[in-house]
Formats: sequence, C-alpha cells, structure tokens
Amino acid sequence: MADRENRRLDEAVASALARLDLAPETRDLWAAALDAVRPALAGSGREPLLTALEDVARNAALTGSSSVESLLDAVAAGAEALRTALVERGDRPALERLDALSKEAPLSVAAGFVAGLEETMERLQHEMLASSSLDPASGALRVTETLDRLSLEVERCRRMDLALGVAAIRLEEGGDEAVRDRRHGSGQLRLVAETLRDHLRRYDAIGRTVEGDFLLVLPDVSRRGLGSVAERLRHELAAECEPGFSCAFALAHYDYVDLPAPEIVTTVARRAAAVKASGEAVGWV
Repeated sequence: MADRENRRLDEAVASALARLDLAPETRDLWAAALDAVRPALAGSGREPLLTALEDVARNAALTGSSSVESLLDAVAAGAEALRTALVERGDRPALERLDALSKEAPLSVAAGFVAGLEETMERLQHEMLASSSLDPASGALRVTETLDRLSLEVERCRRMDLALGVAAIRLEEGGDEAVRDRRHGSGQLRLVAETLRDHLRRYDAIGRTVEGDFLLVLPDVSRRGLGSVAERLRHELAAECEPGFSCAFALAHYDYVDLPAPEIVTTVARRAAAVKASGEAVGWV
C-alpha cells in the first residue's frame, strides 16, 4: 500500500515537473529539490524540501543567476503544477500538505536569497578593504601607502625647493600596533584621524606607521608653522577624544630634504617613543 502511494506521488511529481515549461528558473528550482518533494507531500517531513529551496535561492543570490522575484514566481508555478497533478489523482492528504508548504516555501526562498546577498556583501567588503589604500581601523593611509606618499612628497619638495614638515603622533608607549589598536578601539582611532583631517590642509597626508603611530606629511610649511599646527592639533585631540586621552608629537622639519622617506619615518618614530616615555607632549627631531 505504501509503495503504491509512493509511486502515485512520484507520478504526480513527474507529471508536475513535465508541465514546468514557462521559465527555466521554475524547472531548475524544483528539480534541485526533487528528492525532497515526495517525502514532504507524503508527510515524512517538509524541512528537507524547505532547506533545499533555501539553498537554491542562496546560490542564486551568490551567483546572480536569478532574481528573488523570479524564484518566488518559480515556487508559485511549481506549487500550482503540483496541485493540478494531485487534484487529477484525488490525493487529498498530499494536497493539504502542499497548501501548507505553499505558505512556507516563499519564506524559505526569501531567507536563502537574503543569506546569499549578505554573504556577497561581506565578500565585497573584504575585497574592497583589501584593495583600499586606507587603513580600515582608522581611515588613514595604510603603512605602505604612507611611505609611498612621503616618498612622493620628498621628491616633489626636492625638485621644487620646498620645505617639508613631518610629524609622528604616538598614542601609547611600546607594544605593537595590534595591541594599541585593541586598547583604543577602532572608533577612537577613526576619531583621531577625522580630527586630524578636519584641522589640516587638503593636500596634507595622514597615514599610519608600522609602529602604530599616526604620521602627518605637511609639504611647504615653515618650522614655526609646523610647531603651531602640532600645538593646535594636540588641543583639538584632547577636546575631541575620550577623557584621559594623551598623545606625544615628534616633529621634523627640513628646509631641504636630504633624507630618504624610510629614514625620516624611522627617525620621527623613535623620537615619538622617547617623547611619550618622558611624559612630554611635543619634541623636535
């Protein structure tokens, strides 16, 4: 008896799928869930079918092969074809189960599609961050881009006979960048970068160093101007950041730049560490 009922359901499902000639999405969606259709209609559990539909929708979102609208239309078309086949065979229990499935299946498809979109967005964000010149924690230039920008400014200042100012801002003593970033939090680092950007010129550069310092590159600035900028930034950071925030500035000014960029960075980073350790606020190289 059970075998006969199963054969009848198999025939109904096969007949229904044979009618799915309106859109490829409809046939593909139900064909992918074929193994779970008969057990669901036979009362053996609908979760495998709903899970199969959810997986199809998730993959469609990941690959961009179908829209959610076309998938929902496919669910409706497939359910209607199944309903017609079951009516022809007078299978009332299977029809009742199909009615219940028809209400749940669109929700599973929608959930799967949303999950696929979320995975796609997460992947794109990771790719964007990996290819960006900006440090994701602070929004300042990454370490390598900071060195590249300083190298460009060194060459430009040499060629145009301009002065160059460089400042390293140390937020913590010692430790590596990851430790300091966890201590301050990405929100604090981003606030520091935004405050610096708000009070510098459009063409000044703000980056990070391998030690975790912020590095400012200020072309065409006098020594006095660099000192004034550092003092203003120090007060602005104290006002904008969390209570107890402190930092140390190491300043280097070159009327004529006669050092390569890596050496400049090393020099100001060492000076920033010494200034911070001494409890001072500003020190010159």
